Amino acid sequence: DENDPPAAVVVVTDGRENASRTSLDDLARECARLKVPLHVYGVGSSAFGQLQVRDVAVPDSVFVDDLVTVPVRYKVKGVTDGRAEITVTYGGREVAAKTIQPVQAGDDLRTTLSFVPTKKDAEATKQELLVTVKVTSGAGGAAEVLTDEMAKPTRVIDEADAKKVG
Repeated sequence: DENDPPAAVVVVTDGRENASRTSLDDLARECARLKVPLHVYGVGSSAFGQLQVRDVAVPDSVFVDDLVTVPVRYKVKGVTDGRAEITVTYGGREVAAKTIQPVQAGDDLRTTLSFVPTKKDAEATKQELLVTVKVTSGAGGAAEVLTDEMAKPTRVIDEADAKKVG
């Protein structure tokens, strides 16, 4: 309740999403919005795999019909087999995807995805490029799925519309 917020929120977690109704990212954003301190205490085994999107390099503005290259840096630990699925979405629409199999462990893994923005992308209400990395290891019921993502504000500009205005 915004009228009676808690003094703080303490989360004890192994960092894995199980059956939560709210993600840890959503919880952190809501705590920041309400100015409620959030304390996260990590527990669990380091034997589980770890995934972190380290960087997504994309310009603040891109143009319709131009090739946009999106370099992605990520880290994978504790995964010996499986695959990595990397997707780029813009305005809620998937614009690029790549599967890497077998996935490799490493602190500085890199890949590049490309897409060509359309006029529809220039009309998107949410001007954000989202890169999601999903690593699946193991098989069947023992499969482990790790997911991380990074969003960057990116505006798609339609040069034809800009010239009409100018």
